[in-house]
Amino acid sequence: MKKCYLAIAIILVMVTLSVYGCTSVTTIIQQPTTTVTNIITQSTTLATTTPSITLSSITINALAKVKMNISALCFFPPTDDQYHTEAYALNMLTQYQNYTSDLTVQIIDPNQNPEEAREYNITDSSLYESVVFKTDIGTVSVTPTEIVDPNLGAIYAENSFTNAILQVTGQQEKQVYFLIGDGEASPSTTLTDLAYALNTDLLQLQTLDLQVQTAIPSDCAVLVIAGPTTPMTDTERQIIADYLNNDGKVIFMTNPGAPNDVAQLLKPWGVNVQSSTVIDPSSYVAPNMNILQIPSARDYIGETNVYFPGATAIIAQTTAPTNMDVTPLLWTTSNSWLEKNFDSSVTPKFDPSTEIQQSYAVGVLIKPSDITDSSGNDTGVPYPGPYIVVFGDSDFVANANFYSANNGDLFLKLVSDLGADSELVKIPPSPLK
Repeated sequence: MKKCYLAIAIILVMVTLSVYGCTSVTTIIQQPTTTVTNIITQSTTLATTTPSITLSSITINALAKVKMNISALCFFPPTDDQYHTEAYALNMLTQYQNYTSDLTVQIIDPNQNPEEAREYNITDSSLYESVVFKTDIGTVSVTPTEIVDPNLGAIYAENSFTNAILQVTGQQEKQVYFLIGDGEASPSTTLTDLAYALNTDLLQLQTLDLQVQTAIPSDCAVLVIAGPTTPMTDTERQIIADYLNNDGKVIFMTNPGAPNDVAQLLKPWGVNVQSSTVIDPSSYVAPNMNILQIPSARDYIGETNVYFPGATAIIAQTTAPTNMDVTPLLWTTSNSWLEKNFDSSVTPKFDPSTEIQQSYAVGVLIKPSDITDSSGNDTGVPYPGPYIVVFGDSDFVANANFYSANNGDLFLKLVSDLGADSELVKIPPSPLK
């Protein structure tokens, strides 16, 4: 435990308060409140350089939406704390002020201002170094261990501060939900690597069982349905269909031979989901022709290399639904076919009497088309409608494959893009690595 404390202290000792030029810091409380300038003077002996802090896009977006005054009340005694929590907190708050002029920072000595400390429930020395965020809506207190927790070896400052700002400014928190209950892969089983990566990207994950809950929660930014292996109930399908009809955002992943629930749900949206296995003898991971290799030339998003360890095809219908576009995201070479009775122990062979050799999409984006003006010009404003990504494989983001090639990068980008114009997702704690 002492080694853990020492490691945290060594890391945090590298953090100094680069708050020079921060014009939005104000001091409302009279002396003996400590000023930011004094803290700078006390802290410059800790280190000579300040590591660069890059705020997440979620934090930057949250700060851009702030339309009210926020006070960050820092209850810091003048003595230097053991883990340099104060230095890290003030440096982080300074970064926040780069993105909003509505955040003011006050440093209050709780020993000299005990009544004000008690007003915000700073009742004993264990709560010294807390930061209280305050607006006309309310207050949220961030405790020292929610900024830096030496016992866990973690720095939580951005996560805790941004979540507090979301609460005190009334911004709705959005989350990524993974469907469970029908044999889907989940963040707690075969998708733990994906879950960790999403958390690192500051996304909050939840699981959702529609056999228990009767609707998609209103805070859902993106719904992920990762390869159901048993049939859904009529009620489950209807809940998902209603969510799509209400402009939901969903990533569907199915597999060869899977139940046809995903196919039923997506048929009204312009695609036919197949059940056979795609074989591509011109682009595969040897020696398995069913393990599809997709280079950037056949990737609409442009990832360098993605592979699918067994996928079915997503075929666009002749006519897309009104005001919707269907765009292939990833596709095979023109030498591919759908193997109806794939057997991994037998080398696949194309049968022209029953199979069609052509390029097949294994990932598709379905989204609203843009509204045109009276002259037929694209306005850039989309019609109402859902945003849907569908893959013919769910194993490509399972733990065994997530960090292979650019599989994980592709999925993370899609989640980020789908949730980009939703309200902000809640930021979970991120461990210091």
